[in-house]
Amino acid sequence: VGLGLMGTSLAGALKKIGGYYVTGVDTNPQAVKNAISMGYIDKGMGSFDNRGQIDILFLCMYPEEILKFIKKHKDEISPKTIVTDICGIQARLSQKIEFETKDLCRIGGHPICGAAGRGHEKAKPDFFSGASYILIDTLAERKEAMEALKNVLKKSGIGNIIVMSPREHDRKLAVVSHLPHLISSAFLTAFDECDFEIYGGSFRDLVRIADINPELWTQIVKNNKMYVTEVLDDFMNNLRGLKKSIESDDYESVYALFEKTNIMKRGLANNENI
Repeated sequence: VGLGLMGTSLAGALKKIGGYYVTGVDTNPQAVKNAISMGYIDKGMGSFDNRGQIDILFLCMYPEEILKFIKKHKDEISPKTIVTDICGIQARLSQKIEFETKDLCRIGGHPICGAAGRGHEKAKPDFFSGASYILIDTLAERKEAMEALKNVLKKSGIGNIIVMSPREHDRKLAVVSHLPHLISSAFLTAFDECDFEIYGGSFRDLVRIADINPELWTQIVKNNKMYVTEVLDDFMNNLRGLKKSIESDDYESVYALFEKTNIMKRGLANNENI
């Protein structure tokens, strides 16, 4: 449900790589038409229809729309159907969903990949290939469902699957995803009167993710406020420390910072293709 960039790409991966029968749902008829014409889905619908067997229901929508969908359709979804999502925040969403229904077999999920821009036109089946994918630790009775979901994701090209709690997910994503997007946007708008006549690779690298989906990211920041503000405080304290070193001509500290970040960056490459 939801055939944007991520939803259409996931549908394509499930269909073309995994070989599963996939039904796509979206209120945008062009998105449905595109997914069918590209062979990413077997069947398209403009609204959710629970008739027929649904093994796994992927909710590829904004956080608040996921909650609205579950409130509306919770009585129509079989307890045997695995309900998952690709949402960038999990703690508040999990809490609200569990409050709404105890019978839903819901396992939160979040693929760690993305691209500048948005829209179903940019979707491709290999978008998730090799990517890490977080699944949210859940009730003991859902262990079998968790293994089934892992199996489907792996067959569809997902690389490393990591299981963690909702709060651990949101705390870590605040650092590795939410903060970088905020930095990129703040950097670009801080100098919006500059004509950017000259720039190189470092500028391009920093502003790439400023091409952001405003509605989605506002919801992410809103629903992860506690951890986002914490990491912003840490980051701004580090910047103030760097500014103080430069103002006081303490270039030994500046050199030490650069040396430390060189080592840290090389260490990251051992964990991911960075």
